[in-house]
Amino acid sequence: MLFLALVLLGAACDGPGLQSPAEVALEPTLSGGSDPCLQGTWVMSNENVNTLMLSLTPVPLILPTGILVMSFNGDEFSYGSDGLTIRMDIPGGYMEADVAFLFSGNFATSGGSIEFGQTVYSAEAFTWRAMINGEVEETTGPNAIAFPMPGNGPYLCDANILSFGTTSATGDSVVLTFSRQP
Repeated sequence: MLFLALVLLGAACDGPGLQSPAEVALEPTLSGGSDPCLQGTWVMSNENVNTLMLSLTPVPLILPTGILVMSFNGDEFSYGSDGLTIRMDIPGGYMEADVAFLFSGNFATSGGSIEFGQTVYSAEAFTWRAMINGEVEETTGPNAIAFPMPGNGPYLCDANILSFGTTSATGDSVVLTFSRQP
């Protein structure tokens, strides 16, 4: 039974939205201004993370807990996970893994458009835990999940909400929505 669950998870995890950290390339240095509205820390709620996850993977049973955080300081940004765990129900139990990733680099804005550059992606390899019929077993799985980086282009920012458009690995448009943190 565990083997069948691992095969199903492996097949699902080879799909869109999953990639290794080595697949993210560096961009050239940017020049431009920095919109003061962006400055500070922004959080994507767990509800929005769930919606995002459903758009990234063909496995509808993956339920993430935790949040995504985006911060802007001067002309530098960071975007990563905070307490993020993904969980998938399987016959007789579930599989889960803690996810830790971080994008960081520079950004510039002009006329309501943003451009990210010198982006570095790092992710911790993680171990999947399978709970089947009351027994916990560690198993291998994909070692990183690539949540989409906000795309270069238009963004919306006001006192409380920040949103970016981006494209998922399947080519679908995805909106990343964050709330300002005090």
